[in-house]
Amino acid sequence: MSLTPKQLEIASMINEKVQVILRQGGNDLTVLAELADHMPRFKQLLESAKSGDLDELIHRFEGFSQNKKILKISPPA
Repeated sequence: MSLTPKQLEIASMINEKVQVILRQGGNDLTVLAELADHMPRFKQLLESAKSGDLDELIHRFEGFSQNKKILKISPPA
């Protein structure tokens, strides 16, 4: 998989934000609320992902994985 710099930037931002929320005792609902403004970028990332990209991002960024689980998003076929 060859992730673009933009994809990595978005995933990294999501990861950092989720990690901070969870360290502060936040839960899934808090994550959703705090990331609402970032959903267009998250959607952009999902739409640009090729097969295997999401798996790689989940492996690299724990917070990205948490956000994906909360939203129950399946990887592209």
